[in-house]
Amino acid sequence: MSKLTYVAALSFIAAPCFALNASINESEIVFADQNSNSITVSVSGPNGFNASYEFNGSVASLQAAQINQGSDGDYNFDAVAVAITGEEYAGEENGRDGGYKPVAQSEATTGHFRLQDGSFVLTAEENN
Repeated sequence: MSKLTYVAALSFIAAPCFALNASINESEIVFADQNSNSITVSVSGPNGFNASYEFNGSVASLQAAQINQGSDGDYNFDAVAVAITGEEYAGEENGRDGGYKPVAQSEATTGHFRLQDGSFVLTAEENN
């Protein structure tokens, strides 16, 4: 195994393991990841609604009223959590500025929900 391969394998093994989870109740949807530095949630819904919400830290919460002013309908979400796991030196050989750059790991989840009368509609799946 070459030195470069060995270092890459060590970096992979030493990287924190994390999972992005979504939970929902009647008033909010919460995204949590123990090791993330930021979470971005993109939501699409009725009448061409599209919005992106950015949060610092490892928890993101969206109230029903924040999403399309609580308008009734079916919505989809994509959430991405990013954890900065270290940094590495990048040389100028590739035409970019050289220097230390952050190394990041990401985790994503997708799903859907329904808003009705300004609240999240819970199904049997969310209640368990």
